[in-house]
Amino acid sequence: MNGVLSPPIDLMIIGAQKSGTTSLLHYLGEHPEVCAHPQKEFAYFLEPAEYSQRYDKAFAKYYPHYDRTVHKAIVGKSASLYSETEALLRLKGHNPHCRIVIILRNPIERTYSSFLMEKNAGNAPMSFPELLTGLKNNKYPDLRYILEYSCYATHLENIYSIFPKEQVSVFFYEELKFKAGYVCKQLFGLLGVNRDFTPNVSIIHNPTNKIRSDSFAKIIMTFFKKGNVIRRGVRKIVPDSKAYKLGDMMRKTIISTDKYPEMDNETRMSLRSYFSGEISRLQDLTGMDLSDWLESGNLISKIPIHKDSGLKNSFPKITIIKPSFNQGEFLEDTIRSVLAQEYPNLEYFIIDGGSTDRSVEIIKKYTPQLSWWVSEKDHGQSEAINKGLKRATGDVIAWLNSDDLYMPGALHEAARLYINNPDAGLINGDTILINRKGQEVIKRTDTHDLELRYFSIMPFAQPSSFFTRKAYLATGNLEESLHFGMDYDHLIRIALRFPIVHTDFVFSKYRLHDSSKTVTKMIEFAWDWQGVFSALLRSIPNAEFMIAKLREAGIYIEGDKTFSHDRKFSKDEIRKITCFFLEYQMHLYYQLLKMEETKHIGSVIKNIDPEFFKAYKLDKIGLRATLLPVPFIRTLRTITR
Repeated sequence: MNGVLSPPIDLMIIGAQKSGTTSLLHYLGEHPEVCAHPQKEFAYFLEPAEYSQRYDKAFAKYYPHYDRTVHKAIVGKSASLYSETEALLRLKGHNPHCRIVIILRNPIERTYSSFLMEKNAGNAPMSFPELLTGLKNNKYPDLRYILEYSCYATHLENIYSIFPKEQVSVFFYEELKFKAGYVCKQLFGLLGVNRDFTPNVSIIHNPTNKIRSDSFAKIIMTFFKKGNVIRRGVRKIVPDSKAYKLGDMMRKTIISTDKYPEMDNETRMSLRSYFSGEISRLQDLTGMDLSDWLESGNLISKIPIHKDSGLKNSFPKITIIKPSFNQGEFLEDTIRSVLAQEYPNLEYFIIDGGSTDRSVEIIKKYTPQLSWWVSEKDHGQSEAINKGLKRATGDVIAWLNSDDLYMPGALHEAARLYINNPDAGLINGDTILINRKGQEVIKRTDTHDLELRYFSIMPFAQPSSFFTRKAYLATGNLEESLHFGMDYDHLIRIALRFPIVHTDFVFSKYRLHDSSKTVTKMIEFAWDWQGVFSALLRSIPNAEFMIAKLREAGIYIEGDKTFSHDRKFSKDEIRKITCFFLEYQMHLYYQLLKMEETKHIGSVIKNIDPEFFKAYKLDKIGLRATLLPVPFIRTLRTITR
């Protein structure tokens, strides 16, 4: 064993590639009392050439920034160590008390991601199904590890034979993805450093994005091969820390922002069969419920739950409120979409408005899985939601109408974003619109000037939003006098006081049908929004000019209502939010075939900001409103929709 003069490794992160080990290294390394290496891998115990040298030399290479007066713990990451017995024994000899942290990922997903990593490196020109077929026929021996590394039980048994079980902490990729802050706090405690530090866990390090081209990747990755002459020359003249950064920059040149396509279902089923025995063994070894890993077609695995750890209570509680009235046609699908989340800390209310269809019968069917439900007459959706809000105890709260659906993984993603953005008052994402014929299309949020547009319109679909308990306590219940614009009113109250987080995650499916309010009550929506926006302008100093312009457009609603807030708006911001509001109203009146109002609102926008009018091509709408007869537009819509 080499002499150890420099501090030993206190915690080593291991696990098969593409399991989140790189991200965890970065998260732990953000702690001011923790020293982590900048390189992706600590290769000292894996590489015989490195191990033959003094540990002090390796320590200086990997931890040049170590400060004995500041750092209380040394953390390393060597993913492949978990499958290398000799290297594990070297680590054991180096520090018998080293804490081992192993990250495991659904082997089906990890195997595919590992293949994509090799494709990015120019080592896998074939398709994934071709690789699996070839491995069965003893082809591609250099890539066999892609399958073998996912046989976790075998490797974990070997680790337990070298290190005491109490020194080995097993976490799962899903825990790191959705509960990274919780995982880090546990490990900070094991390292004896301040547990209250919160790293930035919103960044995913070393993601697998699509390469720009196979040939370009092959050329670039040639420079990283050990025998490459240019690589050897660079390593002789460039310090290790600089060489690492240079290599990272070169790797990034071959990666695009595009994602690879998801694995096809036939391949997924094949891998499910291959790994079923290993997953069962792993369940026995870890005491974890991994049944979700064996469910075909489930692309977003739920977080595995430690059966005896009380992990459930470490998840933020999410309250889902479902208002409903005579929606028996859609209600059961909506209920199932919530329960199918299998979120471990869920509070679920259904408030029915005294339905006379099958709704109550459906609700009773799911009573054991509900936190509370009631069926009684009310004064509309806002009052129904408020009944739920008054009972809600969740850290995160949302309402989901009885004809909308949550997408798989929606609640876990909302929880992750809540944990990673502790100051946020509201989280929102994208949605899938379902039309009358059942056709689906993803509705993406326009993120241009999004922070201002929160005050002008609902720039996201309401079912794809979640708000925090602290935002609710600060802003109160929904405005019950509003039956169509209460969500917009609610959004403004939060946006005036809290940061809002947007993600491109698709949280929901938003159903448009002949009886939905969005389809049948468009003019009522317009009136409610006009009242809310008028109140906002009354609440902003120096907005008198824009109030006059709303009056000129015929859509200012007189009243005394204002919003209490401390937010400052510049004149330019007031102009922009007003133009965004008027633009939306213009589109709405055009949809309603109210052509005179459409043209009039357009002229007001042009007067306020000619550049805005031009940039958003509002002249085209005005031209159509002027030249095309209403019966012609109505007929054209019938044909195209």
